[in-house]
Amino acid sequence: MDSRLRIGCAVEKTEEEGALALMQILKMTHPDTPPAMATDAKGCYREALVETWGKVPQRSGVGRPPTRKQPQPGWQYLQVQKIRSGSRLSEVRVEVIYGDREATLALLGGHTAYIERTNLTS
Repeated sequence: MDSRLRIGCAVEKTEEEGALALMQILKMTHPDTPPAMATDAKGCYREALVETWGKVPQRSGVGRPPTRKQPQPGWQYLQVQKIRSGSRLSEVRVEVIYGDREATLALLGGHTAYIERTNLTS
């Protein structure tokens, strides 16, 4: 946020494809864990994070082995949902998806203003 450096940009036909393409770009500079990030509640960023950096857990005990990737400890990710009443903004909800709530909010803030501003500038 201090430098306003944009690490990646992806334009695709759907939000899902765009989110996954952006996460693949980010993985080039963050190979082990995703960077701390805040997004709006649209798109499939949560799923793209797990698809890109998630790991299938080790088999423990009896039964069918796990096959789905899971989020890992140490991730910091929040979503900002803007609720509108007509054309007016009525409420802003911030939900910490991954990470400690207090630490994630302190690091990222409860908004997407920086990325929205750079999108408008572009």
